[in-house]
Amino acid sequence: MEEVRAKLKARTDAYNSGDLEEYRKSRYALRRAISSAKRQYRDKVESHYKGSNTRSMWAGLKTLTDYKKKISSAEVMSASLPDELNTFYARFESTSPAVEVQKAQEDHCPPVITRADVCRTLKRINTRNGSWT
Repeated sequence: MEEVRAKLKARTDAYNSGDLEEYRKSRYALRRAISSAKRQYRDKVESHYKGSNTRSMWAGLKTLTDYKKKISSAEVMSASLPDELNTFYARFESTSPAVEVQKAQEDHCPPVITRADVCRTLKRINTRNGSWT
């Protein structure tokens, strides 16, 4: 890593100096140093998989994927949480079967449309369009 930083500084200095040939050489050296550092890191990570140390393997995977453990809210549970959950889910339950029968009967009734409703709706539609009154 230090080698890459040194090559990066050399490239920046060459750019600032204005020497085009030195800049090209330092840029090439920087690319080689970056490739070498990547290769070394890859070998290091692969050695975790080939070895028997699973802890370092998982640590490497977490580093590669940038995994952060989620903070669990279960640790901050209050004593009233079970009561709150019971109240929340109990709202779906009906206490009397008569209410359920009444709701079922209301659901099966066909809609009632009167002649006056139809005329009123047609007048409203036609006056908006400006055609039939």
